[in-house]
Amino acid sequence: LRGLLTPGFIGLMIGIILFLLSIDLPGFIGGAVTTVGSATTPLSMLVIGLLLSRMTVKEILGDYVMYIVSFIKLVALPLMGLIFFLVTQGELTLMAKVVIIELAMPAAMCTSIFAVQYKADAAYGTKGVMVTTLLSIITLSIFVVIMELF
Repeated sequence: LRGLLTPGFIGLMIGIILFLLSIDLPGFIGGAVTTVGSATTPLSMLVIGLLLSRMTVKEILGDYVMYIVSFIKLVALPLMGLIFFLVTQGELTLMAKVVIIELAMPAAMCTSIFAVQYKADAAYGTKGVMVTTLLSIITLSIFVVIMELF
């Protein structure tokens, strides 16, 4: 239970309550929340950049296991989603296409952030973000073209 009482979880619960009760935050609080929220992506990129700066290109791109993991993440999972929707629905609805594209997305930047926060292997998480992001340029394009055929 103590693990659930993180600032993020508490903020999520407050947000859900405010949403369900249709409560609008006062302007100055809403503006502050928006400003902090807008800073999360640049700060995540900064952390990833700092972690990448401590590695060589060979360390980042030379891990063959990372390519296997990337293949599973970027090709196998979206392909299974594609097959699942074609078998169960017979066609690809807009929602099915969105799910498949989401399955084909690279590893999220929060992977590195969580690794740092929980004292795990941040370098490995950062490599995963970098490699899947680079490879997704190709794989996402392929899945978009495949889905246009349906």
